[in-house]
Amino acid sequence: MHLCDIRINLKNSFGINPGDKIIVGVSGGPDSICLLDTLANCELQINILNFNHHIRPESNEDSNFVRQVAKKYHLNYFQGEGEVAKYSKDNHLSIEEAARFLRYKYFFEQAKKINAVAVIVGHTADDQVETILMNLLRGCSLDGLKGMNALSFTEFDRQIPLVRPLLSFWRKEIIEYCSLNHLEYVNDRSNEDKHFFRNRIRKELIPELEKYNHGLKKHIFQLGLSILNDLEIITPQIRDAFTACVKVAEENSVNLSIEQLSKYSLGIQKRVLKTGIQTILPARTEINYEHISKILELIGSTQGSGHLQLIKNLHIYKHNNDLVLSVTEINFIEKWVPRCCIEDFVQINIPGEGNLGNQWKITVQNKELEEIKFPVEKMGRIFDAYLDFEKIDNYLSIRNQKPGDRYSPLGMNDHSIKISDFWINNKIPHQARSSWPLVLSSDRIIWIPGFQPADFCKITDKTKKTVKISVFKVD
Repeated sequence: MHLCDIRINLKNSFGINPGDKIIVGVSGGPDSICLLDTLANCELQINILNFNHHIRPESNEDSNFVRQVAKKYHLNYFQGEGEVAKYSKDNHLSIEEAARFLRYKYFFEQAKKINAVAVIVGHTADDQVETILMNLLRGCSLDGLKGMNALSFTEFDRQIPLVRPLLSFWRKEIIEYCSLNHLEYVNDRSNEDKHFFRNRIRKELIPELEKYNHGLKKHIFQLGLSILNDLEIITPQIRDAFTACVKVAEENSVNLSIEQLSKYSLGIQKRVLKTGIQTILPARTEINYEHISKILELIGSTQGSGHLQLIKNLHIYKHNNDLVLSVTEINFIEKWVPRCCIEDFVQINIPGEGNLGNQWKITVQNKELEEIKFPVEKMGRIFDAYLDFEKIDNYLSIRNQKPGDRYSPLGMNDHSIKISDFWINNKIPHQARSSWPLVLSSDRIIWIPGFQPADFCKITDKTKKTVKISVFKVD
């Protein structure tokens, strides 16, 4: 390992200059001790952070060791701790995931407090190979096969980068450096525990695969670099496509144009969807092939609206030719939509009136032919209807939809369609359908408020008596 390489990379690749204040995560193992020693010669304001996971009995001893190392280098030392096992159980995470989350959360909290320009950790090329294999076995896209970035921004802070200067060095080189420079370090016994996924990869899978190819680790590492280079070409195209598809972007939701999205190839569509999800969810959230496929199925469905909840805190809505990605449930029912949850039905004499609930009322009046006025639209819907009195009963009933309901709207010459198809054709959100009031006579739907009346009871030149039905909200 060449010290000059680290110095050059800090400035040229990571933008870290002499005099900058940094956080260095030090566990006491050879990787972090080697990292600290190389950085100590780079004229930086170094702050050592150690996080005690309280997983192993000797974890307190390891933290004390790091504290003594900090004294040796005359550097600031900060100690964090967390009950990883409890956090793992409470949040349904593996021990490894819980440990990583709590550790980085602490690192970046301290980085913000002291205005550090970067958080630096000691991941090596061996760690990179293990990460790529882990991602591959779990199922991943190109992003997973590239492994870790030498510089990245995390969910913990969008301004302070996470830097890995040793990512191109192998663990063997790290051990040699520590030996040549007489650096003491501790060995984490948990690295031998095959209960952990990463350890099984390191101890079992990689040795087995090396029986087929002795250069396995080198080839996997180079694969990661190759994919990283490919992504440097692909990513700007995805970013441009995403920008073109976004109609509204907020902290907890993204609204995409389905029409614009459909102009791109399937591969770009998938990437745009994943980008949209990543903008509103934590980086550690796993979005897989099946998730994206289900969203594409929703987009391609004939339904004008729909809703998916793929994972906790991820809701996907198809609404008015838009695709809305949100961390919370969204109510697309607008104020003008009648929401009348009727237990059974409401019966109204002619003339008469009744309450439908949720501040909505209905009135039915007898009208002379000369009193008929063309219904006025309110918020794009018609909430008054004129019908031929002689074609309906002396009383009406109002209820919500039932399975099997059919409707014959004006202009269909007494042909009927399923209510479910009627909602789809008129792009009515799923959330509004079940509570929409239907007006019936003799168990036959004569009007759906907001739309045209039924064809069979329309007013014609033979009509002698009429009724006016109005549905309105009382402010």
